Amino acid sequence: MEYEIGDAASGGVLTLCGRLTFQENEGFRRIVDGLARQPKTLLTVDVSQLDFIDSAGLGMLLLLNEAAGGHVTVSGPQGQVKRLLTASRFNTLMPVIG
Repeated sequence: MEYEIGDAASGGVLTLCGRLTFQENEGFRRIVDGLARQPKTLLTVDVSQLDFIDSAGLGMLLLLNEAAGGHVTVSGPQGQVKRLLTASRFNTLMPVIG
């Protein structure tokens, strides 16, 4: 997994690329820890460049949402990522756009 953290008018943007699986757990936790130290503003997780996510990846997104005080939105899911988010009804846990 590769990632980029940037700013947007409404808050921060975390762009994820590649695969978000259990193997990325340690690296993703470092991202969560870093973002948790930031002021609680809206954070958008852009998953439009994410090729694959597993159930552990969904859990990592939930950890990020918890660390950010519930201010996380997932945007741009495509392909398998969109199918898993839809099948798991992830939008009942946090906003999913796209």
